[in-house]
Amino acid sequence: MASVDEAAISLSSEDTVGSRRALRGWYARLVFVIGVAMTVVHLLVYTNVLFLDPYVFRSVHLSFAAVLALFVYRGWRAAPSDRPSVIDVVLALAALVPTIYINQELEQLVFRIADWTTGDLVVAAITLVIVLEMARRMIGPALPLLALVFMAYAVVGPWLPGFLTHRGFTVERIVVFEFTTSGIFGVPLGVSAEIIFLFVLFGAFLHGSGVGQVFTDVARGLAGGTRGGPAKVSVIASGFFGMISGSAAANAAAVGAFTIPLMKSVGYRAHFAAAVEAAASTGGLIMPPVMGAGAFLIADYLGVPYGDVALGAAIPGFLYFFALYWMIDFEARRYGLTGMPRELLPKVGQVLRAHGYKLLPLAVLLYFLLYERSSVTRAALWSIVAVIVISFASRATRFTPRRLLRAGYDGAEGVITVAAATSCAGLIIGALVLTGLGGKLSQVLIDLSGGNLLIALFMTTLLCLVLGTGLPPVASYAIPAAIVVPSLVELGKPVGMTPLAAHLFVFYFASIGAFTPPDMTAVYVASGIARSNVWTTALTAMRIGGAIYFVPFMFAYGPALLMNGEPAAVVLALFTAAVGCIAFAAAVQGFLLKPANWLERPLLLVAAFFLVSAEPVTDAIGFGLIAVTLLSQRFLGFGRTLPVVVAAQPLPIVGDGTAVAAESER
Repeated sequence: MASVDEAAISLSSEDTVGSRRALRGWYARLVFVIGVAMTVVHLLVYTNVLFLDPYVFRSVHLSFAAVLALFVYRGWRAAPSDRPSVIDVVLALAALVPTIYINQELEQLVFRIADWTTGDLVVAAITLVIVLEMARRMIGPALPLLALVFMAYAVVGPWLPGFLTHRGFTVERIVVFEFTTSGIFGVPLGVSAEIIFLFVLFGAFLHGSGVGQVFTDVARGLAGGTRGGPAKVSVIASGFFGMISGSAAANAAAVGAFTIPLMKSVGYRAHFAAAVEAAASTGGLIMPPVMGAGAFLIADYLGVPYGDVALGAAIPGFLYFFALYWMIDFEARRYGLTGMPRELLPKVGQVLRAHGYKLLPLAVLLYFLLYERSSVTRAALWSIVAVIVISFASRATRFTPRRLLRAGYDGAEGVITVAAATSCAGLIIGALVLTGLGGKLSQVLIDLSGGNLLIALFMTTLLCLVLGTGLPPVASYAIPAAIVVPSLVELGKPVGMTPLAAHLFVFYFASIGAFTPPDMTAVYVASGIARSNVWTTALTAMRIGGAIYFVPFMFAYGPALLMNGEPAAVVLALFTAAVGCIAFAAAVQGFLLKPANWLERPLLLVAAFFLVSAEPVTDAIGFGLIAVTLLSQRFLGFGRTLPVVVAAQPLPIVGDGTAVAAESER
């Protein structure tokens, strides 16, 4: 069976729409050189060997990513599969134009936004076409179409009613404005160029270090022998991978190749096994230290070190995996599912003694982010150095010149989707800035909610779901954040809601697309491995991963969960939230000490919601309802039925403790 580290670890978590070409001959060599050159240029900028104005650097980043996207991915079915088409070559050459033009006209360009020239307009139009095509090819039509809708709104404003009306702008004015750092070259693309690329490169170097196998072996050793162990292995291993990946699809591919057959081997139904992996892998987007790409945007928007964002997100990330663990435990109890034979499981101590040194790059990353509180760039650079150094401990993982170049190319290709998403999201944000619609919508949210924070949070949830359809998580976060965060901060002042809490709330609901229809990228990967029905898997993942809809309300009303407050308050908030997660899992699964009847499940659900806010009165009610439920479970026997369990035939288990996948869903 393939090694875990054969799955890519990157921040580019979305499957690309255009199929990947199998380039051959000098085309393949050219693309490889371009990718390595992109990495070299970025590293020169990161290490201050090469000094570029941020405007120029963002254009360089976009041009490199666009050329790679146009050469590596087909734009239509009839396009050649082994070489770029003539149109691709023309577009790739056009993608170089903005970098050349901005570099030459930089000083004049920033002062003539309102008095643009014909050259400005032509280059801006070329850049706009490149960005839209790049996004369509890498992500699909939803994001570029949404960008066109917002730009069209900037034209038709005078003819719209109510708060939607504005003075209107000419097409030329809009196109030129989008060419600035308020549009395409704004904060999202800047974060992609200045931060995200470096972490994608870090993931590319980790790819061959063997750390993935360490995560899996430790998870198997910790939980493999417990009740329903393989599913818990999936949760723990995905949590470990999420610490370095920030990618739901890559996480599902890497961990699911091992855990899904294991889950099926002890009797988990195929769709449930795939759902567990999809839900656990989605946690990679919200689990520090390397979260989804949107988390780096949060740090930039707030003007705080990324380490502060990662630290604040630590407890919510833990709570999500904690709730998922109990979802699985209750499922295992209902169906009487056992663990794996202990003799086939690795011993954690032996794994750490033999391979623990492979975790050193993670320790370096955490040290610089949390202890030194240094820049993200410095932390990631030293972590990459640590990966290279420890690779020489084993011939199998040693970074030869060929492997160094390969990692450099993989880092460049891994950031293409993020660059496409952030540049296209910049078009939407630019339209919001130009028309003032962002501020208007923020005020509308306050008015429609009647000043009620809970209603505003539910409306934000709905907005994220609507705007996030068909978009990658980074765009799903960036667009709603520009609209709703100011109003959430204003409405949340009475309960102590911080700006970080408001941003993370949006970020969480921007991340659910990994297992929520229609996008559900992690579901497609996991169901493909399990050979299960995609829609059954998605619905099951939404059920067992339901904490991702629940936890954001906890930290919205409990700022202590974001490490904001005295240590005693943080510990108390963590305890009540953890109990609330157990109650939530029990209510969803219909099992606590035994199957829950029709009265107990609502009691558990209400108890969970009362424990959302760490207030004495609500906590007392929540704990009281749980106590009533426990007494009912102990002394009342009505309304309890156990499911009929059809024993699964054990799958063959190979020497490393993994199971051979079944041919069809049980």
